Amino acid sequence: MKAKKLFKRLFLVVIILFVLLLGAMVAIPWFFKDDVLRVIKEQANAGMNARLEFKDAGLSFFRQFPLLTISVEDFSVKGVDAFEGIELAGGERLELSFRLMELLGSDRVPTIRALHLEKPRVHILVLSDGTANYDIAKTSGEEETATTTEEDYDLLSLKEYSISGGDIVYDDRQMDFYLAMNGLEHEGKGHFTANTYDLDTRSEVQALTLGYGGVRYLKQVKAELIAGLLMDLSKMRFDLRENQLMLNALPLKLDGYLALPEDAIEMDLKFSSPGSSFKELFSILPDAYTPAYADAQVNGKFLLKGSVKGRMTEEEYP
Repeated sequence: MKAKKLFKRLFLVVIILFVLLLGAMVAIPWFFKDDVLRVIKEQANAGMNARLEFKDAGLSFFRQFPLLTISVEDFSVKGVDAFEGIELAGGERLELSFRLMELLGSDRVPTIRALHLEKPRVHILVLSDGTANYDIAKTSGEEETATTTEEDYDLLSLKEYSISGGDIVYDDRQMDFYLAMNGLEHEGKGHFTANTYDLDTRSEVQALTLGYGGVRYLKQVKAELIAGLLMDLSKMRFDLRENQLMLNALPLKLDGYLALPEDAIEMDLKFSSPGSSFKELFSILPDAYTPAYADAQVNGKFLLKGSVKGRMTEEEYP
């Protein structure tokens, strides 16, 4: 009998603690909302030559407990000066997860633990003189060094990130290069706290368009990519590991690396599509991959192998 009463009391204590915890999870974001949103705007606008605007924002402990998740609705980052009024990035919803005390109780920039984007819009524009709209970070005026430490990358201590329904455009008028990805679904997981780590990604693009030097190589091609990458951010080098790429019905395998030093793009990339049929190759031709593609009669086999190696600058090509 005593044991039964003790069990009831313990059960009641657990229920009370649970209700108090639940109430705190609801109340704390409400009490701190104005302070947190003020920090977001101040940190963002003080650190970049652009304007951050958003319609509404909210706080919650429930999405990434015990992290505090900040959700920003209908956000937009617009340029200034040469890019006045031109949107660099925007979207329907942005979610960032932090530790609460890093936002309110420290002079250090808060560490991002999780990042999710819904229907983002990104428009990267490089003018013919090399001026880029993504170069928005303010500098202190002091001489900067290239030294990078693991502590720097702890600012992006992500466990996961995702993009849903994204539209991405990279328009480089200096290099005469154009890339558009519409309907992008992407997710990645990795150990982001070091300057060297493995990144596992899965991507799907409903319409991929690629042009270079006045030639349109791909037009609204459906693409799927599952890839592992070795990321070395101290050297800005990215090595491809196991991967599967589909362009419409054409399977491809990629290997090699891409590096981004200050003055060039360095690459050593290999691609192949062994044992493929001409029909699979036919699928990436403009306007060929339609509902009638399945009934098309295209015969024959082909073996595709190629590589791109060297440096790319304004005067130099691989």
